This record gives sequence, structure tokens and C-alpha cells, in this order.
Amino acid sequence: YHTEAAISQVIDQIMQEKNMTKDMAEVYVLSGGLRIYTTQNTNIQNIVENVLNDRQYVLTTRTNSKDGNPQQSMASFTIINQSNGQVVACGAGTKDDLRKTKLGYFNIPTELRKQTGSSMKPLAVIAPGLESGRLTAATTFIDAPTNFNGYQPKNYYSGYRGSMSMRHAIAISANIPNVKGLSYTGLDYAKEFLGKIGIDNLGNEGLGLALGGLENGVSTLQMAEAYSMIAAGGLYTEPTFYTKVTDKDGNTVLEPHQQQYPMMSSQNA
Repeated sequence: YHTEAAISQVIDQIMQEKNMTKDMAEVYVLSGGLRIYTTQNTNIQNIVENVLNDRQYVLTTRTNSKDGNPQQSMASFTIINQSNGQVVACGAGTKDDLRKTKLGYFNIPTELRKQTGSSMKPLAVIAPGLESGRLTAATTFIDAPTNFNGYQPKNYYSGYRGSMSMRHAIAISANIPNVKGLSYTGLDYAKEFLGKIGIDNLGNEGLGLALGGLENGVSTLQMAEAYSMIAAGGLYTEPTFYTKVTDKDGNTVLEPHQQQYPMMSSQNA
């Protein structure tokens, strides 16, 4: 998966920089004697693949699907070095279900988009809320049944717990205060913030965005990309799967162009 993502990234960049069609760019890359230096850390990649083969990540449905067979879950994984945006490892699948791809086909860690659930709360609520100045760790909301113009979320845990700070709300993943936090920060501001940290395929989400209710879903690459910004002290760096491409004589013919800009203060991050 990592190798194919690197090749795809190189092909896309060649299409843009050399004004080639996709077919022309693929021929140039696959038969031009080029050497691609990827960002993969083989030790980390091996660990990722061993984890993905763990049976605890393969869950089987209790009822059969339309074709009469039970369906199985599949884990996916992407790890980024937050200091430079380099993707050091990624993978998907299990030993029993090796969904290997071929160049030009579907790449699960980078392309498969799924719902994020509560892991979206720090990205869609806390980070933009802090950076906008509209939320602090001490901002307090009431955890109680609330109707947001027809949208009535509930908590994963049973019942409601009354007044709580956002620091406590994120610690226990309380749904109602986080939806209120997004409403207070502003949905448009939060979506703009997310778009600048790699989650740029949002649709017509409402306040359910706070709880990871997404129209199009998010890939593991996008989630790692977004969280890397926080880990890097608020500095966003566009991810890359390669460092350089050389020709048969060793001359560098291509280097990644990674966008980089501050998104949060180090204190907020």
C-alpha cells in the first residue's frame, strides 16, 4: 500500500508539472529507469503489518449479508512523522483477507473513507474552538437533553451528568457538550478549519459533525494528517510518501512540494 501510494503521488505530480496525461505519466514512471526514494520506515511498517494481522481486529457479523455470507471487519492504519509530514507506514487487511491492490486501483489506507465517530471531537470541536477563542478548557455546558432544531443527539453512556467543563467533556467523550461546543464555535468556521488540515471532502454536515457524523467519511491518511498538526505544535505539514525521484544517472528529477503553515498556537495545540 505504501509503495503504491508513493508511485501514485509521483505520477500525479508529473502530470501536473510536466503537463502529461495519466497514461503518459505512468509510462514515464514505470519504464523510465527512475528510482523513487520512499518515506517508508521498514521497521515500523513491519510492526503495522503484524498488528493488522492480529485476530482481535477481525470482527464477524452475527447475521449474513445479502449473498448469504457473514461479513468481516478490516483494520486500516497510517502513521505520519509529524515533524516533516512523511508517511512512515500504512496498511490494511489481515492474513485471511489480503486485499492487495495494483497500481491505479483502490488503495485502502489513503482512499477508503469511513465514519470517525468520537475521534472527530478534538478536530472538529476542540481545536477550532480553542483557536477561534470561542472555547477554553474551562468553558462549561450543561449535559442534558437538547434539541438542536430537530437534531437530538444522545450520550453513549446512559443518562446525563449536568454541568461540566469542556476539559471534562472531552475526557469522558460527552456528546451533548461537544455538540454545544461546535454550535458555539460555528459550523462554518469548523469546516474551514478541517479543510485546511487535510479533511477537505466534507459535504453538508450539520452539528452531527461534532460526533463524527460525516457525509463522505475520512481516510486513515486524513486522520493521521490532521492529528499530526496537533502533535507538531499547531504546524500543519502536507503528507508525502516519497522524498525524491532520480533518473538512471542519479540526477534528481522530482521532489515533493509540501504545503506547510501554522494552524494553531503551540499553547492551544
